[in-house]
Amino acid sequence: MDYTIRNATDADLNGILCCLFALKKMYGSTPASSLGEFTKLHNESVLNCIASKQNVVVGAECAEHASCGLMSCTARHVLRTPYVLGSLEEMFVHTEHRRRGLGTRLWVEAASQMRNMSIERVEVIT
Repeated sequence: MDYTIRNATDADLNGILCCLFALKKMYGSTPASSLGEFTKLHNESVLNCIASKQNVVVGAECAEHASCGLMSCTARHVLRTPYVLGSLEEMFVHTEHRRRGLGTRLWVEAASQMRNMSIERVEVIT
């Protein structure tokens, strides 16, 4: 199967929310019991992250133009470092698309974009 890895846009909102809901549901870290309820809670936040110059939101799209994965990174200033630090915040690939190198491809694209933002160090938040 062919995949496209690219920056997320507002047009990707529903796919991102779907991936994010699946991730949060998997870890039991959302009070939402449905995608609709989750969307009401996170819609504005996701749009803000896509638009922000401090965030990198990369999506994986399969041939059917369906969202099958995402990675979100944030550039931030922290007291303990003299430079801008990148944080890998979320990474998710739908179960049926795993073991095909998508996570690696998402990471390569996000890392490239963070280098373009002059971010040299990245923390992984788990």
